[in-house]
Amino acid sequence: MFLPNLRSAQAAGTPPKRLLIFYTQHGTLPWLWKPQGSGTNFTLGPMLAPLEPYKKDLILIDGLDFKGLKGAGSKDDFTCGHARGQSSSLTASIQTEGATAKAGGPSIDYHIANGLIKENNGKPVTAVPVVQAAIIENRPNVMSWGQPYQPAAGQNVLPEHDALKVYNRLFPNGAPSSGDTAPMVDNKEGLQRKASLNFLSREYRLLQDKLGKFERDRLEQHANLVSDLQQRVDLVSAGGGPTVACKAPQGVKANKKQNAYYDPLIWENTRPTVPLLAQAAFACDLTRVFAIHVEDPPPRIYGGAPGFSSTHDMIHKVYVGPKTGPVETALKMYGVFTSIFKETLDLLASVKESDGKSLLYHTAVLWCGELAQPGHSTANCKWLTAGQLGGYLKTGQTLTYDDDRINFIDGSKGDAVPSNGDVFTTLANGMGVPTTAFGVNTKGELAAMKA
Repeated sequence: MFLPNLRSAQAAGTPPKRLLIFYTQHGTLPWLWKPQGSGTNFTLGPMLAPLEPYKKDLILIDGLDFKGLKGAGSKDDFTCGHARGQSSSLTASIQTEGATAKAGGPSIDYHIANGLIKENNGKPVTAVPVVQAAIIENRPNVMSWGQPYQPAAGQNVLPEHDALKVYNRLFPNGAPSSGDTAPMVDNKEGLQRKASLNFLSREYRLLQDKLGKFERDRLEQHANLVSDLQQRVDLVSAGGGPTVACKAPQGVKANKKQNAYYDPLIWENTRPTVPLLAQAAFACDLTRVFAIHVEDPPPRIYGGAPGFSSTHDMIHKVYVGPKTGPVETALKMYGVFTSIFKETLDLLASVKESDGKSLLYHTAVLWCGELAQPGHSTANCKWLTAGQLGGYLKTGQTLTYDDDRINFIDGSKGDAVPSNGDVFTTLANGMGVPTTAFGVNTKGELAAMKA
């Protein structure tokens, strides 16, 4: 068992840093994503307009390429365009197999999770090293989708499609309620003061001789930990601070269509539950790396896709160059992604840490995906981050590297165009995992991202 709110990998009294990967399908509509202006003087485009309250927390990266797909030995084929993009999207590496989306190296979530363990003398830093949870209803008709998460070269795993399984992995002993349990934050009940402090004291005694150097150093700051928990209790008692409920999500029902192609969940349950699980995992310090994987929303969620067999079919009938096809319907679909992303930021911003700053401040939330736009291009991608990663990132800016060329094979305007690996290298170092260059054809940190 691990101690919630353990700041083991940080200086005493400093909240930990986290990485949240927000992964969506089909890229974006470039001309509606792009901001007006440049640098710190910009206006969000129509697709990102709902994020205006977080403008100062954002870094918009306009134009990056999956350069790893051009590495030596990469298949770089179109057996499945989505799998091709997924193979490199989080690994920044080569494609080793076609429709299976396998790559030549680990994805950034595993790189950072394993790096944190290495930096901690081989001891786990949190109860769960990395979590990937899906917002999903029916599995897509392309069955290789959903596999950008790669523990090692030639391996990949699907995100967990059952929110209850994610919960049980995070809270194997069930929902905190009373007695010597983990502290619970609930809008109606608040934290259980006595339970929180009893839990802290007991876990200190049990764990002090079993943990790595960082944990032992942090546990020596016992008084600070108690103070931190007490501050969280006071925040909730005053009606502010955390809003997360550390209990199993309610209302998850089985989908009637259960077979090899479907999962026993429905969108209306996974959509609100998974962001809450991410908030709980970070607030209780049960993991430092969490991925929210958003599959295609059912047409009923965004008003329907008349004349099309699926969301996938509808999106691929949008032609980016002439800006024709079902653009308005596609915009509504992409708007679902924006809505979930904003809700996730709201949840992170609502939790205050021991230093008075929010979970969002200490987190980097990376919105990324497998493609640049409705075609199968992996060049000129539009990505963004939210949160300052504890002050490591320079937010409130847009970084523009490329024009809106329509390019279905990877290319670049020389070294001026960064790779996704450059972004990952920056985030890994910001998380405290020393990394010279992550992936293939990667130069190193994207300096413009750093504060």
